[in-house]
Amino acid sequence: MDYGHGCHPSCVGKVPGTHLIFAGEEWWFYGTPVRPGDKLTQERYFSGYKVTDTGFAGPTMFADGDTIHTNQHGAMVAKERATSIRYLVDEANKRGVYGKEKRAPKEWTDEELEEIYKLRHEWILSNREGVSPRFGDVNVGDKLPRRVIGPHTSAAPTARTSGAPGAGTHRKACMTRPPTTPASAPT
Repeated sequence: MDYGHGCHPSCVGKVPGTHLIFAGEEWWFYGTPVRPGDKLTQERYFSGYKVTDTGFAGPTMFADGDTIHTNQHGAMVAKERATSIRYLVDEANKRGVYGKEKRAPKEWTDEELEEIYKLRHEWILSNREGVSPRFGDVNVGDKLPRRVIGPHTSAAPTARTSGAPGAGTHRKACMTRPPTTPASAPT
């Protein structure tokens, strides 16, 4: 989809012969609470890019765009950095990026899934109060909670958003089952 204004990597218009992938985002919160009735505004700007020679598509551009979220009093609430990846379709096709994985999707065992659920649960509980540690509160060597994303296959995002019967319910798709909560865990 071509948004036309090109102010944010995820909004960049079509470039012939290339493919754009949204690579994710990071958020930083600055302790300003958001209350009912607040009016938030966003200022978006291009943050930078780098071109890297990748094995799957040759020259590939990684672009960052920042969005600053402020409230009606001008206080900064959050900063969000979105990253997009743009690569040459013909080069990726020549290198066989889409056809390399001919093997069957991994089947996850109950034990592997339980470990993933446990890690995900620990990550969720690590920020129960909604306040991330400040930069000065984190020291080299501190163990931070691990955020688990997945497991899923190429079908999982489609199944998850399609509303298809059984979407996300089998071991090859995205995980939707909550972790088993130990009796001693806070609820």
